[in-house]
Amino acid sequence: MVVAVQEAVQASVDFMVRKRDGRVVSFDRTRIEKAIAAAFRADLGLPEEQALPPRIASDVRGLSDAVIHDMAGDLHDPENAVDVERIQD
Repeated sequence: MVVAVQEAVQASVDFMVRKRDGRVVSFDRTRIEKAIAAAFRADLGLPEEQALPPRIASDVRGLSDAVIHDMAGDLHDPENAVDVERIQD
C-alpha cells in the first residue's frame, strides 16, 4: 500500500480541484496539510506559528497521503475536477 500511496502522491501535481466559486485550479497538497495541521494545533492549543511535534507532523503527512490515495482515481479525469468539499470530507 505504501507504494500505491507514494505513486498517488507523485502524480498529485496533475489533479484539478473545483473551488466553491466554480473556478478550477491545480491541486495543492500543502492546502490539505495546512488544514490538518491547523486541526491538530487547535486540538493541542498550539499557536499557529508553533511547529508541530515531529510525531504529529508525520501524522499530518500520513493523513494527507491517505486523502490523496482515497481520491486518486477521481482526480485524474481531465474532464472532471474534484469539488473542494469532497477533499474536505
